[in-house]
Amino acid sequence: MSKQTPAAKSRARRFALQALYQVQFTEASAGQVEMQFRQDHDMKRVDTAFFHDLVSGIMHARGDLEQEIEDIMLQRSEDKPDSNEQADDGEAQENEPRSLKDLDPVARAVLLIGAFELSNRIEIPYKVVLNESIELAKQFGGAESYRFVNQVLDKMAKVKRKVEVDHGAGRSEK
Repeated sequence: MSKQTPAAKSRARRFALQALYQVQFTEASAGQVEMQFRQDHDMKRVDTAFFHDLVSGIMHARGDLEQEIEDIMLQRSEDKPDSNEQADDGEAQENEPRSLKDLDPVARAVLLIGAFELSNRIEIPYKVVLNESIELAKQFGGAESYRFVNQVLDKMAKVKRKVEVDHGAGRSEK
């Protein structure tokens, strides 16, 4: 039986990240990797249905998700100041990846998970999707990759979840 708590979903995301990372470097299918994870890892406290949905859903929609991420990344590079100016986060524009294939495999997998959830799991609040993705990037990614993940997924949320984002922006923070 699959656990459906927030913690069980977080564990499912962590395993999905690892599975997607593995798929990037092997010839194995998503189904083979998922089966291996179920055999090799203790999945008692994991929302296994959510894990399956993430891995199979992402692999099924991978081309579309990658295109959406690329489009957001292109918007980000167009929004940046001239190459001689500094970006808002203090990093020079030249350090920004220009395409998804330029990203490290962890950041790529985190972005795929976040993009999939923003597009297909509307019952999960966009802020939860962003927070979970940032935590994955902090835990498994490069030193500053969480900032990039946050920027890309925040932009995507403003498109995919416009009503939800606009509604949340209208509320006062407590």
